[in-house]
Amino acid sequence: MRYAISDKRVAVLFDFHIFYDAGRAALAGGSPYTVANFFYPLPVAYFFAPFALLPFPAAAGVWWALNLAALLTVARRASGFWLLFPPVWQQFVSGNMDLLILRLWDWAASPTAGAGAGIALAISTLKPQLGLLVVPFWLWQWRRNGRRAW
Repeated sequence: MRYAISDKRVAVLFDFHIFYDAGRAALAGGSPYTVANFFYPLPVAYFFAPFALLPFPAAAGVWWALNLAALLTVARRASGFWLLFPPVWQQFVSGNMDLLILRLWDWAASPTAGAGAGIALAISTLKPQLGLLVVPFWLWQWRRNGRRAW
């Protein structure tokens, strides 16, 4: 395929290239699993289908803007020192969806989320393995706060 791991042209936004191609495959009525290195749940391809309607540079710009907004919003609420942590920037540069999903979980846990929390949690199931990081933290917060809402 065009975006094989050995392809040096796509070192930046490597993951987003995969998501973009999976979205294009879904829009064309094909299987996103024909895209090299696409090993995600099927709804991920449909989540990225709107991006595939745009030319790749525009879609990448929108994706980076969403991730930057998620990163800065969480940084405003938490200590900004974790922004210096290299894996955070690796997620941003590779175009992975982890930053956006972690922001959705952060928003869903806030007292102002309301009914939108369910939508945020539903979208976050696109990458369920991240729950291994977040759910223990939520349980610890819940216990620390005397089993009250945040």
